[in-house]
Amino acid sequence: MRKITMGIALLGLVAMIAIDSMAAKKRTPPKDIPTIMAERGQLLVQEEFEGQALPEQWKSAVGKWEIEDGALKGTEQAADEHAAVSRIEVDCTDVIVQFSFMYKGAKGWSLSFNNKDGHVCRASFNPNGFSVNKDRPNKESAEQGATIDTVKFEFKEGEWYDICVEILGKGMVASIGGDKKMMFVAFGENDGVAKPKTNFGFTVTPVDQSVYYDDVRVWKAEPNKKWDKTKKNLNRSRPSWRRRVCAEVRSFPRKRESRPSTSRGFPRTRE
Repeated sequence: MRKITMGIALLGLVAMIAIDSMAAKKRTPPKDIPTIMAERGQLLVQEEFEGQALPEQWKSAVGKWEIEDGALKGTEQAADEHAAVSRIEVDCTDVIVQFSFMYKGAKGWSLSFNNKDGHVCRASFNPNGFSVNKDRPNKESAEQGATIDTVKFEFKEGEWYDICVEILGKGMVASIGGDKKMMFVAFGENDGVAKPKTNFGFTVTPVDQSVYYDDVRVWKAEPNKKWDKTKKNLNRSRPSWRRRVCAEVRSFPRKRESRPSTSRGFPRTRE
């Protein structure tokens, strides 16, 4: 009887492992979000954070960064007195970055582009919306930062969202994945955005709050011949377009299948 019981228990354990493995395999990266300003060129980076440890190329000097449930989890720590930051070196000027995020308690998080002189620009997010911004390079710089555009949007805690950020020349666009006719888009231009960039990274704030990042893909950006026409249409209908979309759809959360856990466990985000 004891052998039978142990056998049943072993079979149950094997079945659970098999089910977990199947669940993990079912998860696939999101499709490419339709771009607006630029076209995708050469693929520069693709990262799905499938391993147990942080990929070697991701440098996380500030905050706590770990791989949890197949995603990069960032948490600000009180001792740092600084937002959590994790970066990857990528030389680029015109670029498209697509990624997914889910926040847990965070009040601000961002995708930040930088170079040897400091910050260049960023797409900033908070539970009530997002913006595209030209950054002040550093505290000593006489060059000032500027908010290029802001969009109101309700990001629901615990839901995954797919984001596409495009930079081409002095233009910058951030959009949320979904039907192209129903996307929320922040866009605009600033001369400071056109600077060469040597890395980009993710940030999280405040203390003890987290954001999960996943499915990062980076391409060289190529000109989109239709952008001038698209930009004119967006600028012409901007106020009514945003009001209409906000009335029809509050948010576009992307449902994900859960993965087996690998760990137990608007203020603008600044680095």
